[in-house]
Amino acid sequence: MKETTFIDQNKAKWREFEEEFKSPQGDPEKLTNLFVQITDDLSYARTHYPHRSVRIYLNRIAQQVYFSIYKNRLNRWNKFKHFWSDELPEVMHHSRRELLFSTVIFLLALGVGVLSSIHDGEFARLILGDSYISMTEENIRSGDPMKVYKESQPNDMFLAITTNNLKVAFFSFILGVTFGMGTLYILLYNGIMVGAFQYFFVERALFRESFLTIWIHGTMEMSAIVIAATAGFIIGRSLLFPGTFSRLASFRQGGVRAMKVFMGIIPIIITAGFLESYFTRHTDTPDLIRALIIFAEFAFMITYYVIYPARRARKGFQTEQRPDELLPVILPEVKFDRVLRESEVYTGTFSLFRRHLKALLTWSISFAALVTLAGFFDHSYMALNPFRKLYLGELHDLISPGNSLTVFCLHVLSMAFVMHLSVALVFRTRSGEGNFRQLFTLRLLLPALLAGSIWALLFLMPLTASTVLQMLLLPIPVYLICAWQLKRTGERLQPFIPLSRQYGSILMVVAVLFITVFILMLLLDTSVSYFYSELLQWMFSDSFSMKGRIISAIMQMITLASYYLLFSLIVFGLSLMFFSGKEIVSAGTLKAQIDEAFI
Repeated sequence: MKETTFIDQNKAKWREFEEEFKSPQGDPEKLTNLFVQITDDLSYARTHYPHRSVRIYLNRIAQQVYFSIYKNRLNRWNKFKHFWSDELPEVMHHSRRELLFSTVIFLLALGVGVLSSIHDGEFARLILGDSYISMTEENIRSGDPMKVYKESQPNDMFLAITTNNLKVAFFSFILGVTFGMGTLYILLYNGIMVGAFQYFFVERALFRESFLTIWIHGTMEMSAIVIAATAGFIIGRSLLFPGTFSRLASFRQGGVRAMKVFMGIIPIIITAGFLESYFTRHTDTPDLIRALIIFAEFAFMITYYVIYPARRARKGFQTEQRPDELLPVILPEVKFDRVLRESEVYTGTFSLFRRHLKALLTWSISFAALVTLAGFFDHSYMALNPFRKLYLGELHDLISPGNSLTVFCLHVLSMAFVMHLSVALVFRTRSGEGNFRQLFTLRLLLPALLAGSIWALLFLMPLTASTVLQMLLLPIPVYLICAWQLKRTGERLQPFIPLSRQYGSILMVVAVLFITVFILMLLLDTSVSYFYSELLQWMFSDSFSMKGRIISAIMQMITLASYYLLFSLIVFGLSLMFFSGKEIVSAGTLKAQIDEAFI
């Protein structure tokens, strides 16, 4: 190859690299290939033109390419700036209808709180509680109506208030999955509470003092709640009105946008907590200064979340991403032929869960309905209290054999089916075959049924002891089922050999997955279950004799379906550990690679 031709080719590659690198739509794979080509050419030049200027020229190009990539990597912090200057304003602009809806609902709720307080003198006491009203009235009589903000230590107050506000904002955001109804409930409650709270001081001729004190932090705090509700309504709208997308794809797109909105209000909530804890207590600050602070906060919130996004939209956003644009979902590849690290087991577990969610959800709901119906028609069965939130301890009691033998037996069958189903789905993913019936057979359901019986019998023990024993014993039946399933594919493995060699790692994986399942189940112990319980009670008349039992059955079915669904996570993780242990014992993949290398 002539030196001049060689140089011209590399100049063209460099120009192509520069154009691709500067382009917002630059293809990372193409950039990588161009960089590899340039470095390969540099190696070629060092071999064939060791004393020519082309080597120096290519070395300089390679340095420039490396510096461009390295500089970009060092300036990743610029993404932080990009989020606040471009990305979040773009999301807020595309979500302006949800923001307007959230603001209108909050103002209407505030008006309801004021009007209700005007017509009912005890309304504020009903909403805010007897103890708070009594304390505030005592502070008013003592001549310091805002004393409540001075009684706690600033540091403790900051932690408590910020944590509570973050919790309220999080639930406003996450309850969008209830098609926006949970978000609406929280927004209405907070609006009514603020209206009743503010009128309580208006009624006692303390409007000026209360306004200048409360709204120093309240401006940012309430604005953050309204914006958090905006995030919830984004999720709710994506579920209710998916448009041309599938509901799952629409939910994913709405969830990404909502998460950005929620992340954008975290500094606002922290700032509001700081102001309430360290500055609101100084009620002797001149009124003009306090009024200017409130005005500045209000102006900032309006400017950044409303005016600035609209102006940036007219100029054009840097990314120019359409609000309905979706990136493809690329599930991580599940490894079955290598020794896995714990992190790879967790990644593979959730990848399997995502791949087979539809099948798992269908069967989980079906078996939960079956178990619930058995309990509903068994009059000796002690049902769940419909006027309480769901508790894992209550679920533990409900599916114990002492409550109902029929329910217990059906629960054993359900657990065995889910266990066998999960293992079969793992083997289906490994083989890549679509014939699921060959993998799922009644013959292999028998050992799963035995394992499910042992698992369910542990519910005779107290909750803590039962959970510990489940963690210790569950790997044994899962490994046995995997070994039997493996035998059907023509391979053999004694399950207790990998089980004994990696039992410590297995327990670590099981513990992490148990904690994950426990945290996810606790979501049903929050206002999610309370909201659905309240909603169901509104649907039935108080005179309806079966009201309590029907509500109890529905809540129990939701809990059982969630329990069966999440149980598959643990089985997936153990199945991957089985294949990792198989490679430790047999080193089949390693031997195949060695044989291939010597062919």
